[in-house]
Amino acid sequence: MPIALGRVLIVDEDAQGGAAIADALGNAGYSAKVARCGREGLRLIPLVLPDALVLGLELPDMPGSEVLALVRKEHPDLPVVIVSTDRDLAVAVRLAGRTAFDYVAKPFLDGQLESSIGAAITSMSVASKARA
Repeated sequence: MPIALGRVLIVDEDAQGGAAIADALGNAGYSAKVARCGREGLRLIPLVLPDALVLGLELPDMPGSEVLALVRKEHPDLPVVIVSTDRDLAVAVRLAGRTAFDYVAKPFLDGQLESSIGAAITSMSVASKARA
């Protein structure tokens, strides 16, 4: 089994969409775990120790913006890539400009999410080395 490029936690309300993201990231060489609500995602962060978080905005138990705020409070260096539909795009852009690393609109272009995750993990690694 090849060494994964990084661990990614996916928090998405859509079970099929989350599984498809996990499959795509797995095929690209990442280790991916899926949570289907905000509370589950927040609970899994210290267990999975992700290198990046993929976050949907319309979670069944809390808004993705609230999850993002809690992640920033508890895990300020964890890069977050927001995934959104067109109707969430304005919110995603606003959040990405403030506290998220990036946003990627659904449906994804081929390789777009993988590229964003790679850049997020690289930026975290560079920032960690700079602080050391």
